[in-house]
Amino acid sequence: ELHLTESRTHDQALNNPGQRVVDTVFVFPREEADPADPANYYFKATDWLLRNLLSCGTQVYYRLGVSIEHTLPGHHFNTEIPKDNLHYARILAGIIRHYNYGWADGFRMNIPCWEIWNEPDLLSFCDFSAPDYVQLQKIVREEQKRFAPHVKILTGGFAHAYPENNKNGFQEYVLANGKEYFDIHAFHGHGGFKAFRRQVEDFLLPMRKR
Repeated sequence: ELHLTESRTHDQALNNPGQRVVDTVFVFPREEADPADPANYYFKATDWLLRNLLSCGTQVYYRLGVSIEHTLPGHHFNTEIPKDNLHYARILAGIIRHYNYGWADGFRMNIPCWEIWNEPDLLSFCDFSAPDYVQLQKIVREEQKRFAPHVKILTGGFAHAYPENNKNGFQEYVLANGKEYFDIHAFHGHGGFKAFRRQVEDFLLPMRKR
């Protein structure tokens, strides 16, 4: 009844407790396994979720990576970064190929946008340094060109709205050193529209011009 036009898949694993859904760690639970082997993926629950969204006329916008458990004060889980960027990028390529190119008894959902991680600039959300993240984006881009040339790659939505928990200079470093590795600069403005507009006008636009 809401006729929602777009749905981002972030935190679906937290919204559906106990379900192995969306997050890369659930779709591909053994990081060391062979990403070329469909048997190493668990797509079933995510298949159902995405088909349900599409059946409602809702366009899916898929966040690759993980949902961070951060409800406990001082404790955050799922913040570890990939051990091997190339291996991880091939896992992500397998997920994209399943949903857009029919690989592994998959679909042709034509999901246009794929986000690499969520808020990688937040201290509590992941262990990436800015160079680490640019290197991951670079390798994902190379794999995307090989296996999924028609999709758009997004940066992980940056969250400068929380400067006390932000890795200073992270977002600007990624834009300056990794701009050829993504199609869309994603940004999460938290709060009301007026606050978001100020963030765009006072922070993002000047940074993009530098």
